[in-house]
Amino acid sequence: MLSPFLFNIYLDDLANLNDCNKQRFVIIYADDILLITQSLSDLQILCLLDMVINIKKSCCSRIGPRCHINCAHILSHDGQPILWTKEVRYLGVFIVSSPIFRCSLSHAKYSFFGAVNGIFGKILNLVSETVIVEIIKPKCMPILLYGVECFNLSKAELHSLDFTINWLFVKLFKTTLCLKKTTVTLHIITSMHINQFW
Repeated sequence: MLSPFLFNIYLDDLANLNDCNKQRFVIIYADDILLITQSLSDLQILCLLDMVINIKKSCCSRIGPRCHINCAHILSHDGQPILWTKEVRYLGVFIVSSPIFRCSLSHAKYSFFGAVNGIFGKILNLVSETVIVEIIKPKCMPILLYGVECFNLSKAELHSLDFTINWLFVKLFKTTLCLKKTTVTLHIITSMHINQFW
């Protein structure tokens, strides 16, 4: 019964390490901890605190103009190196190592395709398109759009999301997809209007 209380006391001490003057930030949500610093030396200081870091579930990534430059491994309190990666997953969002803050949509699209294909595999030829769309909206769209409101999407990322949705209609209505000047035009051979679905 005391363990959640003691855990919160420990996390409260950890959250007190935030220092805006030194550009050190500790973001905590439940047991997910994100350490953000402006320099590698500050990150190393935060990682050397008296806390056990699970090396298998932890990684480092750089965002900024020097994101592609190789750097030394950050060491945990017990001397184990924390590896550098191109992507970091935090609360289900994949943050990409790049010159500016960016998130990856590829994992969300992969999961979306899997969920849609699962629904299509069970009911595609058994119910109407309207029913399928009403199932996809609450079950699959949140998978695709999870966390996108937290960052600015580039034109390429918006086109990628458009293509994903258009792929859904192509498969649902058994139509063809025509690409013209990087815009996706969907030719739907049906008497129904898409607007009634969304």
